[in-house]
Amino acid sequence: MEGSGLAGQELEQAIAMQSQTHIPGAMSREYMSAKLDLEANAPPPSLGDIPLIVLTQGLPLAEEEDYDPLDLEEIEEDKRERPIWNQLDLELAQLSSQGTQVFAMKSTHNIAEMQPELVISSIESVVATVRDADRIPVEEVGLSTEKE
Repeated sequence: MEGSGLAGQELEQAIAMQSQTHIPGAMSREYMSAKLDLEANAPPPSLGDIPLIVLTQGLPLAEEEDYDPLDLEEIEEDKRERPIWNQLDLELAQLSSQGTQVFAMKSTHNIAEMQPELVISSIESVVATVRDADRIPVEEVGLSTEKE
């Protein structure tokens, strides 16, 4: 958490959150899942018409508070990789017929910290879309509406 810009109670809360026992396991499962996906060398499955908003950072890494302007290697790496990440985010959004890519123009990677209002409005938009969607009657998907 060094260089996070957090202090006092905020820093203590962030450390406590990151120290929870389920965090390393979740990170490990995410890594292994990504590794298996890459090894499969197959296109990702469609997400159908699931409402989806993919938030993409709009600012370069150099805009982060704890960024080291003397780290020229990191500057060049970010310049090379940013278009690739933008394209991958677009492809993720395109997995759903209701997918949208939104650029967080005031954020680097930490969108939830830098533009929490954008994250909230995106979640609200997805929830509203789901609530407004036409529903398949439960009988058509084999579920009973009768109490057993």
